[in-house]
Amino acid sequence: MRHSRLSARHGNLIPRMGSDMPKITDAEYEEYLYLKDAAERLGIFDSLGQITELEDDIDKPIKRCVAALALLGCEPSWSCCGFDYIGQPLHKHHQYGRIYFILGGPSEGFIKPFCEITEWEYALDDKVDFRIDVKNVIEQWDNARCIHYYEPFVCQIQHLETFLYRLSDSFSEEVVLRDTNGSFKKRIEHWQYPARTDWVIRKSDYMGE
Repeated sequence: MRHSRLSARHGNLIPRMGSDMPKITDAEYEEYLYLKDAAERLGIFDSLGQITELEDDIDKPIKRCVAALALLGCEPSWSCCGFDYIGQPLHKHHQYGRIYFILGGPSEGFIKPFCEITEWEYALDDKVDFRIDVKNVIEQWDNARCIHYYEPFVCQIQHLETFLYRLSDSFSEEVVLRDTNGSFKKRIEHWQYPARTDWVIRKSDYMGE
């Protein structure tokens, strides 16, 4: 038999052995875990369907960087900020510990000078994998669930954003960014991530912010 479980955060409400707290069977507890997992999964699917525009599905902390890279002709196709941020949709999940952008076009010419003076790096394959692995210098904070985990990430993002917007003379006036999921859904029958509508990125929307 299992005692009902309450979080340690409830202090005196924690049940003790021998108390009169209700008990549940192993089968009931397994059913609870199954239903909890199912509810979380359905919540993720529901969140996934609520966003229809690509602009709203970009990780908010790197949105200005993605816009700048697109205006430079770097054709960003995937990106991740590497941490959970306030207000993110429920379906968001990250490659925790890494900020990255998968790029095309003439990306190397723009990002190579930045990599030469920072800890950012890139690898060339079919695309350009532009990234940095980030750790919190305080060991106790180097945990994705810690409220301070994000701090070195946003510092790195701000550094990159400042660099990219110094290249604004090379920005196009307007570009259209298409969701890479669209091409995958055309080729793979059961690709589940829905393609969002195109993001029209205008230079005028990002200059002077």
